[in-house]
Amino acid sequence: MFCQIFAVDTSTGLVHIYWDGTKWSEWEDLGVGSLYETPCAISWGENRLDVFAVNSQGSLSHVYWDGSQCRYIFYIPSCRTIPRLQ
Repeated sequence: MFCQIFAVDTSTGLVHIYWDGTKWSEWEDLGVGSLYETPCAISWGENRLDVFAVNSQGSLSHVYWDGSQCRYIFYIPSCRTIPRLQ
């Protein structure tokens, strides 16, 4: 069983830790910079996990897991103008 936990650290950066079935990894900074909003993670298939969060510049940050490692982060600008769900 594989499990990943995402969190915001004390410097407001996105970090994660994972369970590989026998032990927990060390916490790893995912390099998205300071976050403005709480991250959201979703899995839409085996060995695929996407994490989204709005960073302090207002851009949507995206990190994804492809089954072997976290991959490139990209930014979608001006996400603070997207209406929030009520």
